[in-house]
Amino acid sequence: MKRLIPTLTLFIILSLASASKLRAQTDDLKPSLKVAVINSQLFQDPDKGIYKLTQVQKQVVQEFQSRSQALDQLRNKAKALEDQLKKAAGKAEQKQYDAYEGLQKQVKNESDNIFRDSQKRYTDLITPLQTKMTAVFKEWCKKRGYDLLLDIAKDPNGMVLLAEESDTEKNTLDLIKYINSIL
Repeated sequence: MKRLIPTLTLFIILSLASASKLRAQTDDLKPSLKVAVINSQLFQDPDKGIYKLTQVQKQVVQEFQSRSQALDQLRNKAKALEDQLKKAAGKAEQKQYDAYEGLQKQVKNESDNIFRDSQKRYTDLITPLQTKMTAVFKEWCKKRGYDLLLDIAKDPNGMVLLAEESDTEKNTLDLIKYINSIL
């Protein structure tokens, strides 16, 4: 029995030492990943956002302002004709109904055209800016030692869970400030 206790003690010590060594080895194998969490919805904020991005948005709105106003006038004309037809309560002539249908088609076509054309114009203007921004994102991450930039704008409730609270707005505003200084 006296021999069993020292043997058992030795076994426990060796087991603990092996476990400690194994833990140290596995800790060395764990990847270290530094993640910056941002919310790119702030990029488009008129006050805090990326200046050149907000300028592109304003430019597209201005370029399509006259077409949008003309569309609004067309909508108003269609609405006025609709109101006249309702007041006539079935006593209106067929050509008035045809005119109303024609106006409705014009409104839809012009609305679709403005949407399509403004999206194309926005894409034409934003693509070179996005290319520059991607390079700046990479540079920002590298300068701050981040391995990964995680944007929660698409899913703020998270498919990604953070082990610790992250100052997302601070990271995002820091990134915006950096981008604005470069672009």
